[in-house]
Amino acid sequence: MRVDLFDFPLPRHLIAEHPLEPREAARLLVVGETLDDQHVADLPDLLRRGDLLVCNDTRVIPARLPPLHPVKVDKIPLHATFDLAGDTAAVRAKAIDRKLKTGEALFRLGDKTTGLCEVLAGRVRLARVDRAGHEIVLHVAGPGETLAEASLFSPAYHCDAIASTDVVVRIYPKAALLAAFDQDPKAAQAFSATLAHQVMHLRTRIEQRNIRSARERVRHYLKVNADGRTVALRGTLKDLAAELGLTHEALYRTLAALERSGEIKRAKGKITLARARKGG
Repeated sequence: MRVDLFDFPLPRHLIAEHPLEPREAARLLVVGETLDDQHVADLPDLLRRGDLLVCNDTRVIPARLPPLHPVKVDKIPLHATFDLAGDTAAVRAKAIDRKLKTGEALFRLGDKTTGLCEVLAGRVRLARVDRAGHEIVLHVAGPGETLAEASLFSPAYHCDAIASTDVVVRIYPKAALLAAFDQDPKAAQAFSATLAHQVMHLRTRIEQRNIRSARERVRHYLKVNADGRTVALRGTLKDLAAELGLTHEALYRTLAALERSGEIKRAKGKITLARARKGG
C-alpha cells in the first residue's frame, strides 16, 4: 500500500481544537433530498412531531499509540498535534512562548524580525498608524493562527503586533524554520497553502475597502463570512469596525439599521442573516 497517498496539507487554522463559541453556531449538515448546511441553532426549526432525537455524549480520549518503525527505531505518533514544521524536534525545542497583557506589543514596525509567531491563546491585531494618528487594523489573529509569516523573508517587521486581549504567543525562530522547510518539503507545502489562504483573505479585504457605502461594506462582510446564515464574531464590534475600516459608531448605526429592516438578527458573539424570501 502506498502510504504517501494519505499525505495532504493540513493548515493549522483549519483544525478545530476548541468548541465554537457560541456552541449553537456550530455547523449542522441536514440530509434530505439534498444536502443543506445549517447550524445547531436551527435544530428546533428542523424537528417535527414524532422525530427521534439521539444524544451522543461520547468523548475523544487524549491518547496516542507509539509504535516502532520496523527499520529505523524511532517512535512515530499516530495521533499528534499538528505543528508548523511537522515533527521536527529542533524547531519545537527552539520555540519560545511569550505572555502579553492587553495592549502590550509583541513587536513594532521596523523591529528586527525574530521569526514566525503562533497565537496559542487570546487575540493579536496587526496594525499600522496613518498620518492622522489613526490605527488601521490589517488583521486579527486568534488561537491556532499564525502571524508575521513575511518575517521569514524580511529583515524588519512591516507593522505593529498588539495584544487585543491577554495572549500567549509561540515564536518559532526564523533560521530553524527555514532549515526545517529545506529538509521537509511537505512542511514547506503546508506553509505555502497557509500563505495562499491568506492571500485570498487579503483580496477579499481589499474588495471590502473599495466599497464606499458603510451598509454595503457590512453586507459584503456578512455574506463572505457567513457559515450558512451565521457569522461568528471573533472579537468585539470595535475590532470588527477596525477590520472594516469604519468608525465603531458607523458600524453600530449600520448594524442597527440592518436589524430594524429585518436583514439580520444580533446575539452575543454572532450575527444571523435573515432567510432569503421566496419570490411570489
